[in-house]
Amino acid sequence: MIRTTRPTSGNKYYIRKANGGYSTCIQGKPTDSQCNVLSNCVGYACGGYNEELDLGYEKYHLNCNAENFIERAIASGLSIFKTPHVGDIIVWEGVGSLAGHVGIVVEVVNSNCIKVAQSGYGNSKPFWVATHYNNNGRWGLSSNYKIRGFIENANYKRSNDPTPTPTPTPSPSKTIDELAKEVIAGKWGNNPERKNRLTEAGYDYSKVQARVNEMLSGNTPKPNPTPSNDILTLVKKTIRGDFGNGDARKKALGSNYSEVQKQVNLNYQHGTTRWDNIKLY
Repeated sequence: MIRTTRPTSGNKYYIRKANGGYSTCIQGKPTDSQCNVLSNCVGYACGGYNEELDLGYEKYHLNCNAENFIERAIASGLSIFKTPHVGDIIVWEGVGSLAGHVGIVVEVVNSNCIKVAQSGYGNSKPFWVATHYNNNGRWGLSSNYKIRGFIENANYKRSNDPTPTPTPTPSPSKTIDELAKEVIAGKWGNNPERKNRLTEAGYDYSKVQARVNEMLSGNTPKPNPTPSNDILTLVKKTIRGDFGNGDARKKALGSNYSEVQKQVNLNYQHGTTRWDNIKLY
């Protein structure tokens, strides 16, 4: 049954592994005295989604920034839809430095009204259920947030809904170079906090730290030579499906794979997936 009340003490889906629970998410702020991944929208949505499956462990590690839930879900084999359904995780993307927002749909009143259970980082309330209307095309949130989609829960599958929109095989949401620059800028804190946060977000701490050391020592690798096909053309062909998925795509793109896949993901995030509007971000 979809949760409509706050999780309480002893519910391991909302307690970090380090404290005897199942969750791989970071602590909330202010940290709830009963469930320490609250207050945090990611901690609640990840916990609530896995709690519905009731497997006695966290099967789906949705422990990244809220706006990146879509890529993490796709990588885990989950289905993404454009319309809401009971049990779905609703995903908003944040503008600029905002990390987005997520919640769980507990009721679909009609095509323009849903009720969402949620939590929020920095919020004094660890849990609440709010009614959201889609009059502004963002399911009620401000212009700082745009809707990305709905992640279907296996226990609440759609019976008559259309087939999900095809999506490409994702790469990690950030490259090692991007993470290293953020570490140098202080966005991931100092060790051991940095190691814990990067690991919990699904990144390889040792690779990131090694790149940080290289950058600080001035040992920056030479850029790859200009490819025979420009990156934009490769991105367009990849979205069209010319290079397949997974290992086949990696082999076909070779040294261009990381940059091309990054641009493919960005185009999907911005909805620019037609041949005539695909671009480099």
